[in-house]
Amino acid sequence: MNRDGQRQQLPPKVSINSLRNHFRSTYKLAEDQIDMMLVASAKSLTANFAALHTALESGDIEQLTRTAHSLKGLLLNMGENQWAELARELELETTNKSKQEHLSMVKNLQYGVEDIF
Repeated sequence: MNRDGQRQQLPPKVSINSLRNHFRSTYKLAEDQIDMMLVASAKSLTANFAALHTALESGDIEQLTRTAHSLKGLLLNMGENQWAELARELELETTNKSKQEHLSMVKNLQYGVEDIF
């Protein structure tokens, strides 16, 4: 939800095909390299979301900020600038929002990349 209580408009979900195309066109990778990047991206996403949830559960705002920053970089490397911007919002808003708002932001981000896991 945004400040006015309206549901936040989310970017299109990240798809395997869009990620493949990004790795192919941006990094000029061969298909076997793209396959490796997809696996590495999925592992990194899994680790980042696990760390976000752990930080939320423990109330560790510093860890939440660091992990949101890491996720932002990962999303930028994946060519997902709109999703990276949402991770940036989480990173910058860790001290200004409630735990429930943080959880909602994390769930939105997770929804966006769930097809990559």
